[in-house]
Amino acid sequence: MLKMRSLYNVLRRSSMDIALCMGINDYYEHGIARGVVRFAKEHEWNLSGYGWMFGRLNDIRGWDGDGIITRIESEADADIFASLDKPVVDVAGAYIRGAFHQVNNDDFLTGKKAGAHLAERGFSNFAYCGVENVGWSGKRFDGFREGTGAAQIPVFERSLEWWEQLDRSDSLNDWLTSLPLPGAVFACNDTAGVKITSVCRSLGINVPEELAILGVDNEDILCELADPSLSSVQLDCEEIGYRAAELLEGLLHRNRAVAAYTSEILVLPKGILERDSTRIFVSSDDLIQDAVNFIRTHAHRGLDVSGLAEHLNVSRRTLETRFRRVLDTSVHDEIAAAKISLAEKLLISTDNTVESIALDAGFNSLQRFHASFKARNEVPPGEYRKRYKRG
Repeated sequence: MLKMRSLYNVLRRSSMDIALCMGINDYYEHGIARGVVRFAKEHEWNLSGYGWMFGRLNDIRGWDGDGIITRIESEADADIFASLDKPVVDVAGAYIRGAFHQVNNDDFLTGKKAGAHLAERGFSNFAYCGVENVGWSGKRFDGFREGTGAAQIPVFERSLEWWEQLDRSDSLNDWLTSLPLPGAVFACNDTAGVKITSVCRSLGINVPEELAILGVDNEDILCELADPSLSSVQLDCEEIGYRAAELLEGLLHRNRAVAAYTSEILVLPKGILERDSTRIFVSSDDLIQDAVNFIRTHAHRGLDVSGLAEHLNVSRRTLETRFRRVLDTSVHDEIAAAKISLAEKLLISTDNTVESIALDAGFNSLQRFHASFKARNEVPPGEYRKRYKRG
């Protein structure tokens, strides 16, 4: 990270020269860059950064600019940026120093949401795969432990570089085969999640029937190419970039309110995009397991309580009684929740109209769809799409 290259002038030259020190190589960095560039356009910053399309600048330690936004991913780089005589805002949260500020994803909440998501699918056996000795991975594990309520969770940690290698590993094989099944693994990012999915396939571990897998970052191409496709927690990377730029602007102008931030600003994750790797429900009651899994795949096709009971070859009364006893909810409410979940996915993943999505999700009344959707999400469908859809 020591050699800098001139990025480009976002607008005409202004009084603020800002360095964006990251490779812009993955989805996380693309999102950060979008947020920073949006702020730069609004405030007439000059941006400099890395990449083959940029003109050269001097070593960052001799760069004569005003402030830096960076993704610090090593102890050595953390020491270098901490030694600079200018404001630095880090957006990684891997290596903490008192000399620079932090704007990060709320990693604890990310893990907590992941844990709750997997627990809601009926799992009681949980495991975690992370990156060793970095802050954000540790916080995701702590949140995951709280979200699941599990007393003990098996952990497998390696370096980020290790997870990015395609080579198979006996240690990961042995660890996965030692896990009690059925179970659920929370992977600290999508790279780890895809690798785990691939290893499970080679070991004959069925995903998600025996082992559900949930990642982080929602790198859509990577997640869709996984077999089965990988569910993932989606982060608000553009908001992180924008807030980092906003913080740096305040520091440069010695804004007292900004200076009051003691350590870091946390940006909430957007939510979980469910794909095949967690699309299952497990229960010790086979009837309830079959019922919930059938609901989640057929709710949008006009399924009602009587039709479900007929499909399962049980009386409606038996189904409703056992459903309430095991899940503490009604069959009707579970069907409605499944339809809303499908609508959420379609709002994020397609450009279909809200009216079309309501029909595809199984709602015959647009008014009822809006009311049900807002009751679950606190915002109407259109606002939900604006908040969570990429681009």
